[in-house]
Amino acid sequence: MKVTLTTAALLAALFMLVGQLPADEKAASTEQSVAQTLEDKIKTNLEKLSEGERKEVETQRYCPFMTTVRLGAKGTPIKILVDDKPVYVCCKGCEKAALKDTAVALKKTEQIKVAVAAVAELPAADQVLAEEQLFCAVATSNRLGSMGTPLKVMIKDQPVFLCCKGCQGRALSDPDKTLKALAELKAKVNPKQ
Repeated sequence: MKVTLTTAALLAALFMLVGQLPADEKAASTEQSVAQTLEDKIKTNLEKLSEGERKEVETQRYCPFMTTVRLGAKGTPIKILVDDKPVYVCCKGCEKAALKDTAVALKKTEQIKVAVAAVAELPAADQVLAEEQLFCAVATSNRLGSMGTPLKVMIKDQPVFLCCKGCQGRALSDPDKTLKALAELKAKVNPKQ
């Protein structure tokens, strides 16, 4: 006897399975789905750029004015030239800000590029974790990578990234405070959509 499953039957089985997952597994599944949807959106928007522009965007990765927003997350990145150097922004509002103060736009873009390059020196899995955090868990206004390759420490079995070795003592001396800051950073960088 041959058994064939229709799409409807497969979907019904999937919904029954998902309905039986523990709450924390459902939340993790939803977070992964949202992250994948965002990555798909970014990829689609970056495909609208030329190959050269895509490479430029990858070296910048973030908007210089909305510093937690990945380029491509709000639509096709907008390119402006400042002193013959490309500056990409995420939206029309940031384009207006960049054109209003081109020196600031260029300076912020260069700082982001330095940080992105430093984070890229981490192993691939750590790069993903560092991007989920984006800022130091101690000096929370310091972007990871702004002071060289981020430092990874483990606190209560959780990976935590710091901007520099100087923050390590403070991070380890008050683990609960550090983990609270980490959670706040992750919520800021990855707001629920």
